[in-house]
Amino acid sequence: MVSALRVAWFFTASRLRWPTALVLRWGQFILQGAVFGAVIAQLVEGVPNFQLYYVVGLLAIAIYNIGTVAGSELLSDAQYGVEDYLLALPTSRRFLYMGRILGAGLMGLLFISPPAIAVLAVTGQLSLPVVLYLIFLIFGISAGLAGVGIAFAAAFRQYEAFLIASNFVDAFVTRLSAALYPLAAMPVLYAAIAAYNPVSHIAWLLQPLFGIATADMSSTTSVFLFAWVIAALLSGDLVFRYRLEGRRQV
Repeated sequence: MVSALRVAWFFTASRLRWPTALVLRWGQFILQGAVFGAVIAQLVEGVPNFQLYYVVGLLAIAIYNIGTVAGSELLSDAQYGVEDYLLALPTSRRFLYMGRILGAGLMGLLFISPPAIAVLAVTGQLSLPVVLYLIFLIFGISAGLAGVGIAFAAAFRQYEAFLIASNFVDAFVTRLSAALYPLAAMPVLYAAIAAYNPVSHIAWLLQPLFGIATADMSSTTSVFLFAWVIAALLSGDLVFRYRLEGRRQV
């Protein structure tokens, strides 16, 4: 486990060398939520405080996108020789995978937690239990869904090809979700798909923390999302150790 934590810190420390990138991501979120969210809220009727609904949806999409970033880093590291260095370390492939998963969770905390806590403060929902639960959700879901990104990245040899394909898939997954608009406002077919979309369930878990009363969330939301996370972790582990590495020994 210590080896996995060291690998996770290796990836996290590399991101901390570029604080400007973090500030730009936070600024992009603030700009999109404060400006575009305010504009589109004037056009939407029937959804109370749609701007806040939209902002929380952006947080849910950002958490989901951590998986794509984890996959892109895997291919980027392979392209620039970082993966060869990691594979030469005296540690098992499973611990390397765990390090990437934990690193994705830490990346979620770095990218998403500060703006999310700022939104809690603005909405008057800021309290220690809520912040701790929010951090738990961000870390756990970011780390879990990173397995999907790693498994998907293993199907590609070129970093650029993966980016094109992942952006195409992400566009459908995020748009066919209830993150940016409730199920009641969607066509019947779209709503049926969105009900089983993991991004929808991430948004439904986040919304009560920000004071949004949603009728879409059910008692099975947590169970459904937990099943998604477990499936993502298992698929990523299998692909990373057996297909990507081409070895069956750990």
